[in-house]
Amino acid sequence: MKKLLYIVIAALIAFPALAATSTKNSSRKITVEKPDFALIERETQDPKSEFYFPKLIKIYNRNDTSMTREQYRHLYLGYLFQEDYDPYRTSPYNNQSDSVLTIVRATKQRLDEVSDSLAKLVKSNTISAHEAEKQKERLKTLYKRQLRELATIVELSLKDNPFDLRQMSVLVHASQEMGNAMKAKIWEYRLENILGAIKSTGSGEDMDNAFYVIYPMHEYNMIQLLGYEPTAVDFPAEGFDYISVRPEADSKRRIAKPAEGFYFNVANLSKQYELKHPEEPDSSTPATAPDPDTGYDDTPADYDDLPADEEPTTILSPDEIPAE
Repeated sequence: MKKLLYIVIAALIAFPALAATSTKNSSRKITVEKPDFALIERETQDPKSEFYFPKLIKIYNRNDTSMTREQYRHLYLGYLFQEDYDPYRTSPYNNQSDSVLTIVRATKQRLDEVSDSLAKLVKSNTISAHEAEKQKERLKTLYKRQLRELATIVELSLKDNPFDLRQMSVLVHASQEMGNAMKAKIWEYRLENILGAIKSTGSGEDMDNAFYVIYPMHEYNMIQLLGYEPTAVDFPAEGFDYISVRPEADSKRRIAKPAEGFYFNVANLSKQYELKHPEEPDSSTPATAPDPDTGYDDTPADYDDLPADEEPTTILSPDEIPAE
């Protein structure tokens, strides 16, 4: 379980969409019940069941808002038993989306700085208002193009791993920035309900009431949803993680009685990994430690293996804007 230490600590990144979800939807009641994984496995693999996984993922992919809490719970936990499930596999698109996200943030910062600078230049009659607007529009066009490219890459990543909550959060934010409110709401709704599925598994207050997750990084997502940030990770027993926490300094939520930490049950996650990787005698140490800024393996993706119509296009950084 040392592998979890690298991934959880590496996940200390901002999730604006997660914070918004926790605030807006905290009033929705979630029934907490320890999952029966033997039953969930049978139901998600039975074609006659209403929780048959292919049926659930089909409903999920068509953005059906009539999906119940129980259906989301079976969709999330039932993914453990699907052939392509691997708790430590990352999409080949993740490294690229992280690179583009860095450029997008730099462009947004440059745009904010330029807007202030141009306003001062216009006020001092150094340049005309028309010229200032022209320069600003050029940077805005670049920013929107980068956002579109980011959204495209993130959607490819989510097709590869439909439960990557970090990528969902990025897509929500990118859609909002592009002015696509409907798309942002769709992905925020999915994010909210998947986090709700995790919250329905326990309270995290002790090992008997631990939260259940299907990916190690979801531990951090859950902690942030509750208004905390992690400070340390411990492994109190086989199949359990304990993450010490403190309330988020900039959180607007007031926590009357702050928790010291939360327990997570990862026994089923580990079991499925070992079943699919019996050739690995020691799965406790990752082959490559994730990048501390992104939480992902920094090994470059091999884009020669991607379909031709999914190969990335070149993204210009703010400093590479062609002069007019």
